Amino acid sequence: MKFRYILIPFLTGVFLVSSSIFAVSIPNYYYNLSLATSLESTTLPEDTPFRILSFYFDSPRTLQNFDFLASFSPLPSLVFDSLVDYSFEREELIPSLATSWIVSLDSRHWTFFLRRNVFFHDGTPFNASAVKFSYDRIIDPSHPAYIDPGLYALDLQSFPLESVTIMNPFTVTFHFSEPYAPFLYNEAALLGIYSPRSFTGPNISFPIGTGLYQFTEASNNLSTYLLTRNTHHFRGIPPFSQILYNVFDDLGAYDDAVLNHEGDFGLIPLYDLLPEDDNYWEDSLGWAALELGWFNHSNPYLADSRVRSAINYAIDKVNLSLQFSQVPNSRNVLTSILFSTSLFHDESVPGYLYDPNLANALLDIAGYPRGSDGYRFALNLVSNEARSEKVYFIQNQLIEIGINPILSFPPVEDFYSGIAPFDIYIGGFGGMVDPSYVWNFLHSSGRLNLGGFNDTYMDLLISYAQSTPVEQEREYYYYLIQWLSQEKVPYLFLEERRICYLRASTISSLVEWNVNGEITFNFPVQTDPILSISNIPVSDSPLYCQLADLSIFPGSMKYDSSISIEYTSQFNHFFYSQTDMLAKFYRLTADEEKLYSLRFYYDLSDFNESSNIEPPSIYVWNSSLGLWNKLEVRSSNFDFRYIETSIDLSSEPQIFSIGFEVPPIPILDEVVRSFTFLFPYLILLGTVISLGAAVILINRIFLKNIKEEFLLQ
Repeated sequence: MKFRYILIPFLTGVFLVSSSIFAVSIPNYYYNLSLATSLESTTLPEDTPFRILSFYFDSPRTLQNFDFLASFSPLPSLVFDSLVDYSFEREELIPSLATSWIVSLDSRHWTFFLRRNVFFHDGTPFNASAVKFSYDRIIDPSHPAYIDPGLYALDLQSFPLESVTIMNPFTVTFHFSEPYAPFLYNEAALLGIYSPRSFTGPNISFPIGTGLYQFTEASNNLSTYLLTRNTHHFRGIPPFSQILYNVFDDLGAYDDAVLNHEGDFGLIPLYDLLPEDDNYWEDSLGWAALELGWFNHSNPYLADSRVRSAINYAIDKVNLSLQFSQVPNSRNVLTSILFSTSLFHDESVPGYLYDPNLANALLDIAGYPRGSDGYRFALNLVSNEARSEKVYFIQNQLIEIGINPILSFPPVEDFYSGIAPFDIYIGGFGGMVDPSYVWNFLHSSGRLNLGGFNDTYMDLLISYAQSTPVEQEREYYYYLIQWLSQEKVPYLFLEERRICYLRASTISSLVEWNVNGEITFNFPVQTDPILSISNIPVSDSPLYCQLADLSIFPGSMKYDSSISIEYTSQFNHFFYSQTDMLAKFYRLTADEEKLYSLRFYYDLSDFNESSNIEPPSIYVWNSSLGLWNKLEVRSSNFDFRYIETSIDLSSEPQIFSIGFEVPPIPILDEVVRSFTFLFPYLILLGTVISLGAAVILINRIFLKNIKEEFLLQ
């Protein structure tokens, strides 16, 4: 046999082996639903309770501290789950007691599909009835556990929830009297679901939830609560077997407990009282708050936006933050009324940097020269005693630009009730993730718009942002709101500060106090995969499918059809990487064949094309021809980032692609995937062929050498 006949199978085997090894080295870019957290940290022994030291938040001491509506305590988040959670790490909503949800195009109807096989701590099943019970208690005065939300939660005073309908045991729909886009981030992510057995009348008699920890017992004077780990929680096993929650009504006793290391978590920091060599505690940043100056817009001086701008330029906010910040990096200069931790916060808004020369020039241009006493005019500068040092700082800076501040410190209640007259009121408020709270401060009808700011365009933008459930549209409106605030100067923007807390260094990676004021845990063992918001299957064509970045409108305007929508990465083969994505793929299935209008929303950052000013294209896969067909774009909006097209859908799944280039042919992707899955067998086959060819080759050479030696003899 000639060499080439043996060499061919040998090289074939080598090729199969090497190509199979290459196939297995192709990165796996398919979406992985499991985001289990792996932690390496020193934890408390299993028989040692995790000790929380609390002061002020739980005063007076009562079981109502477990009520989301009647308390500022972080206790409820330990015992109760909400419909959805907000992941601050991933900056998106994730499922909790609801596994998926859809919303009508007018934001007035929200449907949640509930998690099955979940039980309350007393063993009773969680279902849609418990959800309806928990929300009816704030809208139905005849409810046995009714509580007037207006007496407790400001955001619920204008909560337009009209009714809650049970569609089936694990589907519930919320109906609103007016469009309410913030529901998902506000109430659905913050209010817990109670077992009806928790209440006797409007008050909690025994807290029963589905949360990570269950209420076990309390001391006679309610100074200590014992919570026990829920080992059957759907999310996994939390890190501590027990929580001992200690409540102090005496600040001195709280200080002693902190100094003596009698806890693992302190909700009020001691700052200067801690010894410098104390390595047990570390300061950590918790929930956020804003410091503002309310302008009285009815004052003739402050009615001029140039005067309001001048006052903003006159305050050295960086120096103010440094002087009154007891923990490094806990304060930031405020550029708008949105928190830096809020959705849609725009970092490019410049704000008002300290510039007293510009402040003086603006006041001169506005027609307010200095008088013989050095003052241009006087303003009533009002605040509470707790902010007196900060107010003195602001007073001195206003004097430098010729404004005479007349100080007073009435009770906070007098300001909110309108009793205390003011021209500038210095105050603050805690933050929320969803920026819908700006309605209260910037809308002409806002409950906290106590200075009377009124701008028609601002009202319109806020109403639009409150009405649309489309994330891209809301982001655009809040972008305009922040820049319009820069121009209209409705407030004296001072600072954003983070409320600090103490945490034992040994458990720093296990537990934190987030910006919503909730105590949250990282899981050593994560049993329930956390889904990404863009990977939750949704359905029902008449509803806006926010989770799939897609809106669908039945062409016949009938709402009796159903479409299944799924974001898929099936075609994101090795030519695409997660950091250089050029296309997103959707799999759609319709119950009936007819014309549909599809609106695809996109995010430029998804495609690594942030500088592209052209909208992406839409393609549909033609399985009969094996080609991608480009669809005609009926309309597009670059500000809202959507493109719209029309197409007949069928019961057979159809694949759509949205991107900036023609997507790859799926068959190539399938070949690569199949080749990847077959590589162990190809390696085995290649090895056998290579070894066989090598044996034959060696035998041929060995026999040939023997024959030649025999002939030579």
